Amino acid sequence: MVALDVPATALVEAVAVELKKSSEIKAPAWYGLVKM
Repeated sequence: MVALDVPATALVEAVAVELKKSSEIKAPAWYGLVKM
């Protein structure tokens, strides 16, 4: 899991990287939360 003290921008970037690495994932449960 990502540390809670990580800046929101860094978190979004990390999520983008994970999405690129695992293209099989099509709509993770947390994607909607991050997309706010």
